[in-house]
Amino acid sequence: MLTCFPRKLSTKSIIVYIIALFVVSMLFMEHALPWWLHLFGLVSVFIFFYYSTSFSISWHSYSPKYFVKKLFWIALIIRIIYVIFIYNLNYELYGTYFESNSGDIEWYVPTAEFLSKAFTNNNLTWELINFNIGSLSDSGYVIYLMILYIITGNISSVVIPLIIKSILGAYTCIFIYKLARNHFGESVARVAGIFCVLQFNLIWWCGSMMKETEMIFLFTLFAYKTDSLLISNSTKISSWFLVVLIGLVLFCFRTILATIAFVSLFSALLFTSSKIISTSRKVVVGILVATMLLFAAGDKITEEFNDLIETASDTEYQQRNMEWRTKRGGSGNDFAKYAGAAVFAPLIFTIPFPSMVYTFQSQEMQMMVNGGNYIKNVLSFFVIFAIFYLLFTGEWRKYVFPIALLVGYLAALVLSVFAQSGRFHMPVIPLEMMFAAYGLSLMNKKRLKWFNYALVLEFIFCIAWSWFKLAGRGLA
Repeated sequence: MLTCFPRKLSTKSIIVYIIALFVVSMLFMEHALPWWLHLFGLVSVFIFFYYSTSFSISWHSYSPKYFVKKLFWIALIIRIIYVIFIYNLNYELYGTYFESNSGDIEWYVPTAEFLSKAFTNNNLTWELINFNIGSLSDSGYVIYLMILYIITGNISSVVIPLIIKSILGAYTCIFIYKLARNHFGESVARVAGIFCVLQFNLIWWCGSMMKETEMIFLFTLFAYKTDSLLISNSTKISSWFLVVLIGLVLFCFRTILATIAFVSLFSALLFTSSKIISTSRKVVVGILVATMLLFAAGDKITEEFNDLIETASDTEYQQRNMEWRTKRGGSGNDFAKYAGAAVFAPLIFTIPFPSMVYTFQSQEMQMMVNGGNYIKNVLSFFVIFAIFYLLFTGEWRKYVFPIALLVGYLAALVLSVFAQSGRFHMPVIPLEMMFAAYGLSLMNKKRLKWFNYALVLEFIFCIAWSWFKLAGRGLA
């Protein structure tokens, strides 16, 4: 059983990335990334693979208590350093503290500021909030920012939220460590926690005023708290009320994520071995959670859930959206119309692929995380191996809840129009880091040879994806 990330694997992964970046830059020289975007990729890949090995070896002898403390503070320091860096870099590059494509930020932040000022002026009403917050799946983040601005006196609409995101991001690493420890033991849990600390996509979103970091925090908190109650056979009403409350808050950040969370909970009650959760406890917990949900779910949650069902049942929705993507002005890709569930399904554990070529300024944020996507692609080898291993050995019944969270959400992505969008993969990246750590622990000498083939495939995909991005826009 591997208890660390082998130096040989980390070295190979770094070398393949460097060669892929060099080959792509040579093949598509006119669209090569500028030097500073090269640095984003090189630094993020080097830090992840080098320190995954270094930390997993040097921290191995730490006591669990000291390890958790070390994990939290290293995660927090890395994220705060990055937040300070990107805060200033964005201003230098774009004249704003937001990224190249601010998107929903230009609605989140001004709306929250407006509502906080209304509160200060004693003009805040529920009617005003309902009129301004939009859909339920965006309301949670706007209200959260509003409360934050009220508490801080609107000192800064960006700096304080970004620092808090760093703290939430650090706690996310702790939740994954504890979740992994519940199922796979201390050694796997430590590698999973280290993977989360160093995964650049998780770090990058701490520097964005989008809602992803808060949403990931809530999802991993739900996963850890629910899992702890399940494996302890607890029927304590107050504890389950807290879990349901966290799940309901998730509805206010992303409807499908909350839906998957509760479906996974009921799947665990249905399929987990009775040796782990007794049948009587399953019945009691199922009734408790179902009753709480029936009482708590309001008209808005019901309405959004019905919209979700209606969209999922529209078999042509995905194809229509992909065809729209080929035509959207200035940035459409002619090849998008050929994408769909049949294309996404085999690749869903791996995608999105790294953006190693320059297309438009609005996509620079995708280029910044090309190293993080490469890391995700490479580690997907271990994730896929872990899932198939559990399936074919019949061990999956011990881990129904975390498997359902991961596979359920990815299955929903396959059927959506966001399967290739890195942003929509973010909620389950911590879970993927956990299953990657478990898959790594299952490696032996023979299985590790397969990793070489995975790196070759990744190299081919890096080049092919670069061509796809350019050719589909008539740039290659």
